Amino acid sequence: MEWRDIKGFEGIYQCNENGEVLNLRTGNLVRAYKGRGNYSVGLCANYKRKTFVLHRLIYETFVGEIPEGYLVCHVDCDISNNKLSNLKLYKTIKDRYADTEAKKIKRNKHEYKKATYAEPIEGETWTYVIGSNEKYKISNIGRVKNTKTDRLILPYIKRGYYWIHLYGEKIHSSLHKLMYESFYGKIKEGNEVDHINSNCFDNRLENLREVSKLENKNNPNSINKMLCTRQEVYDKKGGKTGIAILKIDSNGNIIEKYETAKKCANENNININTLRGYINGKIPQDNKDFYFVKEFDYKRENTYQEELNIAMM
Repeated sequence: MEWRDIKGFEGIYQCNENGEVLNLRTGNLVRAYKGRGNYSVGLCANYKRKTFVLHRLIYETFVGEIPEGYLVCHVDCDISNNKLSNLKLYKTIKDRYADTEAKKIKRNKHEYKKATYAEPIEGETWTYVIGSNEKYKISNIGRVKNTKTDRLILPYIKRGYYWIHLYGEKIHSSLHKLMYESFYGKIKEGNEVDHINSNCFDNRLENLREVSKLENKNNPNSINKMLCTRQEVYDKKGGKTGIAILKIDSNGNIIEKYETAKKCANENNININTLRGYINGKIPQDNKDFYFVKEFDYKRENTYQEELNIAMM
């Protein structure tokens, strides 16, 4: 799978062809949220946050800038499928609906409606949703249906989990908690429902357990998953754990190089937040009132290299 730097956020964020965005500083995937009709992501750099429409971001990163007036649309009409292979450029919205693939999906609308009914699945058992007055049922594999119409209630993603909203009964809950309490009763106050294999979208009843907050936090599968992700990012960055900081004298000579800003702050007895504010431009570069920049200057290695390249032009 190919990862590419996002323009304007080089060395901070990357994305891949599957529509995933990775924060290189933390090693975690950036969670997309549903905005005005499409999924969006918020990226932060230099203490500023900028919001991007996810499918446009993926297309521009791998294909190039979208020409003015053109549209990037989902071929299968599924806004949650932001894979590069599912994105296509159109000049007008009419061209989008004149596309043969779009016509095919339009013809299959009735098939989609049939698929929303609860077809029997081997090994699936049902029970009434807790607090629904027997109007809804939930199964041991995470499906919810209306008992009168036998129609499935589709979940949505919120905070990294599947959630269910049953409007008539005013039930708004994460799917895994609703399922566990429907089968086993209310959990104790202060406890949580944990995914044993740490996959938040695997809502099989056998994968759920009631635990305390501390036990949930210390789930060995979650810890192992986090460590593996960090190791992948560490290997991807060639063994580097942060952006190198240079200590420079008044003549422009490099006195010392530090692997991270934290190490630089510790060894020079500087407050880490003050140092970060200075190198990120929050404190004016010509402001010499700060004790730590009277004799020496501190800059990111990549910023210093860019200034050298400009000076040599």
